[in-house]
Amino acid sequence: LCLSCGGATVRAVAMASQPTTLLKGKQVSVFPWPSCIFWMSTWYLSSGVTLFANRVILKNGCSPPVLAMIQIVSSAFFGAIKLASDGSSLNHPTAAKVASAASSEGRD
Repeated sequence: LCLSCGGATVRAVAMASQPTTLLKGKQVSVFPWPSCIFWMSTWYLSSGVTLFANRVILKNGCSPPVLAMIQIVSSAFFGAIKLASDGSSLNHPTAAKVASAASSEGRD
């Protein structure tokens, strides 16, 4: 931390690591903070609900291997449905950039 410049160096390094774009001649961060916070909160909430639901299911006499198998099969099933749908994340432009970057790294 640079005290003489009020931490401007630290802020500049932090901003350089975030994706930016030019908007009306100014560099603007394009990291979707509100969306990220919403989806992370949703993930934590659903994980908590699942944790307590599993506890209740196991208390009511379900076998742990049966519960695990049901969860694995349902995850695979819904994942396959997502990939088979037209809105597949594999068609996203970012996925294509990552794939092309990975293939170009292998050539070096």
